Amino acid sequence: MKSVYEAFSKDPQFVCEIVIIPIERNTATGGKKFVYEDYLTPQNIPNTPYGDYDITLDHPDIVFYNNPYDGVNIEKFQSSYMRPHARVLFYVPYYLSRYMGAHQKARSYYEKNIQIPALPGAQNANICMAQSVNIAQVWESHTGLRNKSAVLGNPKQDYLYEAQTTGNWPHYSEWEKTITGRKVFLLNTHYTVFGDSRTISPVIDELFNYIESNDSLALIWRPHPQTFIVYEGVSSPGVQRFYALIDRARRNDRIILDRTNSALSACMVSDALISSHSSIIAEMLFLKKPVFLMDAQPFLFEGGIEAFAQLDFQRIIDSLHEIDENAITLRQAVYREGLQAPLSPGSEEDMLREYQQKAQEKPFKAFMEEILTGSDSKKALREKYHRQTYTNADGSCGRKTLEFIRSKL
Repeated sequence: MKSVYEAFSKDPQFVCEIVIIPIERNTATGGKKFVYEDYLTPQNIPNTPYGDYDITLDHPDIVFYNNPYDGVNIEKFQSSYMRPHARVLFYVPYYLSRYMGAHQKARSYYEKNIQIPALPGAQNANICMAQSVNIAQVWESHTGLRNKSAVLGNPKQDYLYEAQTTGNWPHYSEWEKTITGRKVFLLNTHYTVFGDSRTISPVIDELFNYIESNDSLALIWRPHPQTFIVYEGVSSPGVQRFYALIDRARRNDRIILDRTNSALSACMVSDALISSHSSIIAEMLFLKKPVFLMDAQPFLFEGGIEAFAQLDFQRIIDSLHEIDENAITLRQAVYREGLQAPLSPGSEEDMLREYQQKAQEKPFKAFMEEILTGSDSKKALREKYHRQTYTNADGSCGRKTLEFIRSKL
């Protein structure tokens, strides 16, 4: 929320105070871990230690916060606790949103996968910052945030815009030898990707093969920051695959294992992204870079591979009929896994292998061919998606938020 803080702190009408809130994480062994880092003091940005802050004494006019998960917060920083003691709770999503569509078939996606607006942190807010009109409409339709949305964009857009236009982001000298003069791919994986060995996309192995066999390519792999905490003490087949890939990455001098505090540098130096569902997809689309989405997990579908394949093929057909020039969806703006034709009848094992070949490996190879040759058939759709999904994309979200609040006082 840097740009929001900067806008308000420069206005004499406001006195700003920052409190960094620790969050609680579960470990795979059943324990609890508190995650806390004072990253502001080294930057000479004043902040109040969380143990010293008491909202019941302060009674602030406005509380800006970006964590909707009350369950991982210390009680005194949970939205339900803060609400009686503040004039306005203003929820600002910590992530950039992805627009999946407002049609009926998108409803299940929002209900199952984008539940954040339905969490207490958003529901208890007086105002929720929405990234675009389309996203605000979906929130209000599917999560009940009626009359709460303020369509202002997101301060993370300001952060990305500044980096892209000024070149001001962390540059790591140890990366330079690896990436200079090469086409750079960014692999982003959530810890759920390796939770079950059957759901690991073959795309990941294919990507490693491309990098290892072509000296003109480089890879930055960024596992979710909590991956190593979640996998602590776990020895499942999926987690073993993860650590085998880590070893494979460390043996290759053209693969960078990115465990820095922010994905910003990786996003800025990469030419394209391969990712499971993640907010980094939205960040790369803001930067107008190509994205390949790994989102097919047939083993998680209760009806088996045949039923999943029929659904997946129908989803492609549906998307052809749902194109709205005024509302390009994420699935239309990215390259992605998915069937282009029905599977041949056969055993579960044969159909799964055919699915992997046709729905995962084949689209990925087509994506790589386009990126390596520069053809990029999704470029125009990404441009439209950008215009429709990122309000105040010119770095003005912080300033516009200040103007919005001033208009309400």
